[in-house]
Amino acid sequence: MLPFTTYSIPESPKNGIPKTEKWLCMVVDHALTPPDIELLQKISSALKADFDNDVHCIQHDADGKNSITASDLTGMKLIISFGVPPAAFSIWIDMPTSGLRILETCSIIRTVSLKALAGSAPSKKDLWSAMQTYSAYSNE
Repeated sequence: MLPFTTYSIPESPKNGIPKTEKWLCMVVDHALTPPDIELLQKISSALKADFDNDVHCIQHDADGKNSITASDLTGMKLIISFGVPPAAFSIWIDMPTSGLRILETCSIIRTVSLKALAGSAPSKKDLWSAMQTYSAYSNE
């Protein structure tokens, strides 16, 4: 027997570290309009993500007033950047054009801005192709 007494003290749930269940981050370059939200909902649905529960949507401000921090991106499996280069939100990779980049901790899809995407069938096709590649990779 140990020379001292040990006690089990239960911790309250509010003392625990909050867990985010969100795994998909969408970075946009402007305030969202209802058609933008509808398009983002369709994109998240195609990735089998619930827009309200699985998606963290961030508006990037070029002036730095609404900067994105590393804690915003923690736990994300996929980041889709709409018109914002990854370097603008502190991911220092060379990604000058649209496409998919698979990193150690997450994957990034860079595409054109939402306004450009809404009116461009080739851009939608490129995004769809990157999303399919990501889905195939993540299911392995």
